Amino acid sequence: MDFSKFENPKAANDFLKRSKKVSQRKTLCAANFLGNCNGIITAHTLSKKSMLEPVANRENEVYTISTVSLVNHQINLEKKGIGGVSTFKGFCGMHDKDLFTCLDDDEFKCTPKQLFMLAYRTISRELYKKINFPERIPTKKEYINIIGRRKYNKEYVLFVEKIKKHNEYSIQSLKYIKDKLDTQLRDEDWNSLKSHVLLFEKISHPICAATGAFQPLFDISGKIINEPVDYYDEYGEYLGKGLKLRTIIFSIIPVKDMYVVIFSWDNDDVSENFFKSILKQENKSLAAFNIMLDNIENFAIYPDWYENLDDKKKEFIQKRIQSKIKNTIWKNPEKYNSMLEIDEFKEIVNWKFLKLKTKLINLKIKIMQMYNKFGRRSKQA
Repeated sequence: MDFSKFENPKAANDFLKRSKKVSQRKTLCAANFLGNCNGIITAHTLSKKSMLEPVANRENEVYTISTVSLVNHQINLEKKGIGGVSTFKGFCGMHDKDLFTCLDDDEFKCTPKQLFMLAYRTISRELYKKINFPERIPTKKEYINIIGRRKYNKEYVLFVEKIKKHNEYSIQSLKYIKDKLDTQLRDEDWNSLKSHVLLFEKISHPICAATGAFQPLFDISGKIINEPVDYYDEYGEYLGKGLKLRTIIFSIIPVKDMYVVIFSWDNDDVSENFFKSILKQENKSLAAFNIMLDNIENFAIYPDWYENLDDKKKEFIQKRIQSKIKNTIWKNPEKYNSMLEIDEFKEIVNWKFLKLKTKLINLKIKIMQMYNKFGRRSKQA
């Protein structure tokens, strides 16, 4: 990062060092309730071998989000080696190996156990990041010291407070689902988590992989799906209105000749309505790609594909990524999501949707792969 534009470059550099240190902080193993933990390790959430290597270039690099700067509102893409992408210090070595061998070493076939473990590792990382997030934001004193009093922006300070409040809501939602997943993990119940899988034909080098979690306020078309609700304390005293956020776990996994796009959630109408809005989209792959850009920071993009895009498409991708900080979606979701309808952007990704037979029986997912029969329209059970 170029610190020369700040009033106090040293203060900016010191803050960034502190922020990075917090982001790499070791914590208790997320599966410590299973016992027998050993040392915390730096673990990948996107499997290095099966998910990152397929989207890397010859130098084993991918594009991913750079360090977020809440001093100047910037989120950018940067090229990094896959060894340092999608990592966090949230599991001990023993549990990382025991739990996630089905993801790291086995072929990804969307088995109930694989879907559960992908969700569990994703939620664990999201919770780790959200809990550490407030310490990665500059204090008011640090902010003034970095940019100088002449450039002090009161609106920015209020904006940061809004982010902190939303982060608190997100932590509550993540803890709720993490507690449920902990119980299911202890019971080896791989089938209670509700998951829907969309398959898309992949005919060229895979361009992306992603996994993360978010709490939608709007569906993909900009319609409000999460209204404020009344909150009461344990004694029945009214506390006011607030959002009861619901968490969707989202992944894009390149597998052989397909992209596997996964939506998982606990039973709730908000997530269900969000998913239904995806199914209504003509270009479902573009909708999925934009969900990744808008809501997920844990992703990797194939460098050769990105570098060959024209400037307008790169600008489009950058604007979607920037929405994570600038809150563009919250301010005017209908106008923002209408970008999905602009012809010049429709072809950024346009993977062929395989209208496969996907059976959800007792929440077990059974996938009938139709990619070897393209040309024929498959039926949805």
